[in-house]
Amino acid sequence: MFVALGRWASHDWQNLFRTRFKHQEITNGRFDPIGLATEASPLQEPALPAPIAPRLGDCEVPLGRVGLILTEEDCSPDRLPLTIAPAATLSLLNPSPRSVLANSPIVDAFSQQCVAEAARLARAKWEIECLETDSADWKGVITDWVKQNDLDVLATARIPIGPSRKRLLKACRDLDVSLVEITRPYDAFVWPCAKAGFFGLRKKIPSILSQLDLI
Repeated sequence: MFVALGRWASHDWQNLFRTRFKHQEITNGRFDPIGLATEASPLQEPALPAPIAPRLGDCEVPLGRVGLILTEEDCSPDRLPLTIAPAATLSLLNPSPRSVLANSPIVDAFSQQCVAEAARLARAKWEIECLETDSADWKGVITDWVKQNDLDVLATARIPIGPSRKRLLKACRDLDVSLVEITRPYDAFVWPCAKAGFFGLRKKIPSILSQLDLI
């Protein structure tokens, strides 16, 4: 048996090996192990793959009767670059689980209020009714809503990786209509640059503002 600590550097584990003498030294003689291994080879791991830029896709929504789905991930439907007004809007108020533990009631209430406000914005923007539901059965609700409104395609603001995205894609998986994610120009410019924290993005801000015609 041996005792070794490891640190990760350049994809290789480099052992900080501890000999019997070293244990005696750092414990002032209180620990004098015997039978320790005399060598320990570091772990070798394959190199990490090259980073892949986000596949943001096209913002264009196919022609036809479009159903707009609102979730807690994006509550500004009035700012989506939609080329045609939606025929129907669905507001999913039921919060997505964030861990194996139950969500905080305060967090859930805040999330529901945000999605309800998004529904209000959609009504004001397109002057159409927005169905609000707090059902946890997203698949059942969406399936019935698509049939009732005779929709040709579904649209939603692009959803980042996480529980809401996984839940929505699963709910729409077996439908006869496709789900199109709409990417705002702001996100299309910013997200590919957000790969090294804020400090990496900060250098790109002047260029991003210029591309958005803000300066």
